[in-house]
Amino acid sequence: MADIWDQFPDAPPVGQTAPAPANDDPWAAFPDSPAAASPSDAAPGGSALKITVGGPTPYPERTIGARVLGAPVDAVNTALGALGAPASDAPFMGSAKIDDTIRAITGNRESAEIEATKPDLRAGGAPVGQRAYASFLNTPGARERYFTETYGPQGTGWRYLEDRFGNPTERVVIRDPAGAERLFDPPGIDTGDVASMAGGVPDLVGAIMGGAASVPAYAAGPVVGIPASAAAGAAGAQLVGETVGRLFPENRADEPSVTRDVLPRAAGEAASDALIGLVMGGAGRAANAVGNAVRAPFARRAADPVNVEFRAAADRLKGQGYDIRPLPSESGAGGFVPRMEGMLAQLPGSAEKIRQTREVGNQAITRYQSDLAGDVDPAAIGRGVVSEISTQRKNLVIDREEALSRADDAIAGSEQALTSRQGPVMGAEAAGQQTRAGLERARQEFRAETRRLYDAARNAPGGTDPIVDIRPVREQVARIREALPPSRQEPVEGRPAPMSRFTPDGLANFLRGVDDTADRMTLDHARQMRTLVSDAIDDKSILPGVPERYLVQLSNSLSRAIDDSVRNAGSPQLREALARANTYYRDNVDRFSRVGVREAYREPTQAGYVEDNQLVARLMSGRGKPGVVREMRDTMGANSPEWAATRRNAIEQILDAGRDETLYGRRIVDMNGLNARLNSLDDETIRELFGVADARQLRSLAADISNRTRYLDADAMSASGSPSILGQLRGAAVADAEISREYRDGVIAPFLRGENGAAAKIRPEELVPWLYRKAAPHEASQVLGKLSPDMRAGVERGVVADIIESSISKGGNDMADVRRLVTGEASPAGSDSIAAVLGAGKDAAGRQQAERISVLLSPESRQALQDLALITAQRQQRDATTQAVGGLAAGAAITSILSRPTRAIQAAAISRGLAQAITSEPVRRWLTSTRQVRISAPRQAQITATAPALAEVLLGALGENGDVQAAADWLREGESQLGALGPRLTRPPEHADGG
Repeated sequence: MADIWDQFPDAPPVGQTAPAPANDDPWAAFPDSPAAASPSDAAPGGSALKITVGGPTPYPERTIGARVLGAPVDAVNTALGALGAPASDAPFMGSAKIDDTIRAITGNRESAEIEATKPDLRAGGAPVGQRAYASFLNTPGARERYFTETYGPQGTGWRYLEDRFGNPTERVVIRDPAGAERLFDPPGIDTGDVASMAGGVPDLVGAIMGGAASVPAYAAGPVVGIPASAAAGAAGAQLVGETVGRLFPENRADEPSVTRDVLPRAAGEAASDALIGLVMGGAGRAANAVGNAVRAPFARRAADPVNVEFRAAADRLKGQGYDIRPLPSESGAGGFVPRMEGMLAQLPGSAEKIRQTREVGNQAITRYQSDLAGDVDPAAIGRGVVSEISTQRKNLVIDREEALSRADDAIAGSEQALTSRQGPVMGAEAAGQQTRAGLERARQEFRAETRRLYDAARNAPGGTDPIVDIRPVREQVARIREALPPSRQEPVEGRPAPMSRFTPDGLANFLRGVDDTADRMTLDHARQMRTLVSDAIDDKSILPGVPERYLVQLSNSLSRAIDDSVRNAGSPQLREALARANTYYRDNVDRFSRVGVREAYREPTQAGYVEDNQLVARLMSGRGKPGVVREMRDTMGANSPEWAATRRNAIEQILDAGRDETLYGRRIVDMNGLNARLNSLDDETIRELFGVADARQLRSLAADISNRTRYLDADAMSASGSPSILGQLRGAAVADAEISREYRDGVIAPFLRGENGAAAKIRPEELVPWLYRKAAPHEASQVLGKLSPDMRAGVERGVVADIIESSISKGGNDMADVRRLVTGEASPAGSDSIAAVLGAGKDAAGRQQAERISVLLSPESRQALQDLALITAQRQQRDATTQAVGGLAAGAAITSILSRPTRAIQAAAISRGLAQAITSEPVRRWLTSTRQVRISAPRQAQITATAPALAEVLLGALGENGDVQAAADWLREGESQLGALGPRLTRPPEHADGG
C-alpha cells in the first residue's frame, strides 16, 4: 500500500519509514507504539497490557454512570440500526459520549496511555504544598530552578516526560530519594490541581480590585466601561501578581531586573489579558443580549403591568379549575404574534383549532362568572339583613324598657312605702278636718287638765280665799293707758288721761273693769278673767277694737298674778296644788296661741278663718316654719291619727306638685314642679313633718324620680338617689344611646321601621346596592359590624352578585338579553362597569368607592372581580385587534392558496401545526416570558476583569486532557496532525530508527 507519510510535508524520508504491516496498522512501524503490542506482549512486571486505539470503548467497559445515563439514547440508536436507518457508533448523549467525557475530565485516557508507555511511573503526583508553591513561579526558568533545588539536577532528580516517540512534553517526572519516579502533575483533576490554583489568587485579587475601580466608567456606557474594566483588571492582576511573585527567590533569580526582565513580560501578559477581557466582556454582554432575546422575545410588552396581571389572573383561575386557554397575544406577546393569531383564526386547517381554544376559554370564563355570582338574591339578602338589624334594635328596646320598668317599680315601691308609713290616704279637706279636730282635742284636753289641777287647788285648804293679787294687772293696765294718745283733760292721779276718741270702747271698758276690781280675788275669779282675755285673743268679737298685743299683755299679767298667788297660799297643800296647776298651764298654754296654730281654732265666721282644705297647705306655705310644725305635731301628738292624716296629706301635696293626673295619673312626670315644692321647704321643716328617716327617703325618692325623667342626660343625673335605681337607669341610658347611635340616627335607620311602627323610608331590597354604591365607607362598616360572620359573608356574596349582574345588564345587547331569557346564559360582564365599581378612578369619588369596596369585600373577592374584569377586557381587546389585522392577511393567504390548489393541503397542514403550537401552553409561556438577565455595572466590570484569570483556570483544566494537548500542539507548531484515516498520528523524532 502507499506510504501514509506521503500526505504530510514534514514526514520523514521514505527510506526511514517502516514497512506497513499486513493489518495496515500505522503504528506497527514503531517498536514502542502500544498499537503494535499483541495480547501476549508483556509489560514490565509481567502483566499483559492491552491498549485499544481509535473507536469508542465497547459498552461493557464503560462506567456504570455512563451506561445508566446514556441507556435511552443507546436503545433508540440500536433500534434505528435494526430497522436499517442510519445509526451512529457514538450517538450524542449516548453512553459512549458520556463515558468519553467522564474519562477526559478525570484524565483516565491520558493516564492509560502514559501507563502503557511508562509503566514504571508511580501513581499520584507531587505533594500538594510543592504544587501550590510551584504555581507562584512566573517563568519556566523559575520552575526549572525550583525543580532543581527540590529534586536535584535535570535528568537526575527531574526530567520532562517524553511521549511514545521520545518528544518531550510539558509534564515533569520527579524522582524521590528512593529512586521511584512519578509525575509532578499527573493527568486529570485532583487535589493538587486545586492547590495549583493558589498562584492565580493574587492575579485574581488584583483583577477584582481593578474591575471595582473601573465601575465609574460605566456611567458613559458599556462601550467605555468594558475596555476600562479590561485594562484596569489586567493592570491590577499584573501589579498584585508580580508583587507577590517577587517574594519568591526563584522568580528573582530567573528575572533579576524588574525593568529589563519583569516589566516587558508583565506588559505583554497585561496586553494579552486586556485583550482577552475585552473580547470576553463584549462577547459576554452580546451573548447575554442574545440569550435575553431568545428567552423572552417580547419581554418589554409582556412586562406591561396589565399583561403581567392578566397572566397571574389566568393562572389563578386555572388553579381553581377554570382554564381559560389564553393565547399569547392577550397574554402579552407582541410583534407578529397578534397578526399570526388573527390569520390562523381565518385559515383552513387552523381556524377550527383557534375557535375550539377560544370556545373552551369562553366556557371557562362563563362558568367562573356564574360561580362567582352564585345563586344569590341580593334583594333577599337585604331583607334578611334589615330583619336581623330590626331584631337587634328590638332586643335593645326590650332591654331599655325592662330596665326602666325595674326602675319604675323600685321608685313606685319606695313611694308606696314612704306614703304608707305616714298614714292612710286622705284628701286635703279631710286632712284639714282631722288636723282641726286634733288641735281642738288637744285644747280640750289641755283645758280639762288645767281645770282639774286648779280644781284640786281650789279644793285644798284656803283654795277659795282671795289670794290672787290684782295690782300687777292694774300696773299693766296703767302701762297700756300710758301707751294710748293723751287728751287735754286734767291728769288723773298725776297721769294724763287717754284720748277717748283713739281708745276703742271695748278696751276702755275692759280697762275700767280692771280698775274696778278688788285688790285681791279668788283663784276662780282670776282664772275666769284670764280665760276671758284668752278668748278675746282668739275671738275678736268678744272685745272688738282691742288690739291683740294689749290682750296678750293682760293675759300674761294675769298669769303672773296667778303664779305669784302661790306665795299667798295659806296651806302647803294649796301651794303645792297651785304650783302644779300654774306650771302645767304655763308650759302648755302658748302652743294654742302660736301663730299658725291658733287660726285653726277660729270659727268660720271669725276673721282669719282657714278652710279645712287649706289648713295643711298653709302649714307648708313657706320656709322657716319648723317651729309651727313642731308645735302642731306636739300639740296633737306625734303618734296621733290626726297628725298621721296631716303628714299623709302633706306628702301627697308635695308629690302632687310633680303629677299630671289628667295625662299620666298619679305618676310623677313634672320634676320641676316637685323640686320647686321641695325646695320651698327647708330640711328642718321636712324633718319635723316626716321624721329624719322619712325626710331622707323623701329626698332620695325625689332624686330617683328626677333621675328617671332625665336618665338620658348623664350629666343631669344625681348620685343622691338609690344606687340600684341609678344602675337600672344607667343601663337603660346605655341601651337607648346604642339605639340612637346605631339605629335611630345611624346609617341603617332609613331601612328600619320606626320605633312607633312608622314605615321605613327605603325598601330593604335596596340595601345591597346602596351599600356598595352610596354608603360612606364608615357607614358600610357600621352595618357589617352589626352582623354575624355568616350574614356578613352573605352580604359579600350579594354585593359580588349584584356587581356582576349590573355589569352584565349594562354590557349586553338586545340579542344577548333574549339569549339569556331563553337559555339562562349570560354575556360576559362589562369590564368597565366592574372597574368603576372597584374604584378605578383616583379622584375623590373613585378613592371613596375603592374604600367602600374594601370594607364590603374581602381581598379574595376583590381579586376575583378584578380578574374577571381584566380577563374580559383583555380578551375583548385581543379579539378586536387580531380579527382586524389578521383578517386582511388571511384573505391574501387564502387567495394565494386558491390560485394554486395543489398547495391547499400543504398550507392547511402548516397552518394547523402553527395553530397547535401557538395554542400550546409552553409556547405561550415562552412568548410571554419576561425573564431577563441584567448585568449591572459592578457585575460587568467583575466579569470583564476576571475573564483572563478564569480563562487560565479553564484552559488549565482542559490542558489536563491529552486530546486537548495534541490539538493545542497542532495549532501551535504542527507537530501533531490528523491523518486521513482518522486516528491521531505523531511523527517520530528525527533520531527514530526506521527499522
